[in-house]
Amino acid sequence: MIMMMMMPTMDQVLVEAVSGSEAYRPRLIDSPSLPVNHTMPDGTPITFRCMRHDDVKPFFDALKSAAESGLGYGHDELPNLDFFARNYVDGFHNLVAELTHIGDVVL
Repeated sequence: MIMMMMMPTMDQVLVEAVSGSEAYRPRLIDSPSLPVNHTMPDGTPITFRCMRHDDVKPFFDALKSAAESGLGYGHDELPNLDFFARNYVDGFHNLVAELTHIGDVVL
């Protein structure tokens, strides 16, 4: 399951804003309240952290895969990675949940 939370705010701290000739790199927003550790009801420790640039493509790929199988967004709503980065990542708070002890992204 993939979950991405997008919350624009006026007190954003820009982590990076790079737009080059290769691929668009969205402005990622840092949050002073993250990371946060949480224990799931089954005892699994989860860490919620800010999205990093290396998370953007795997999230896009997961959303596209879900859309192609009829889940989530429509297949035509996310035409490419550049569109996703500009419209769903750039300037928003995007959270990632990962298994605390091994760092595998779960949400």
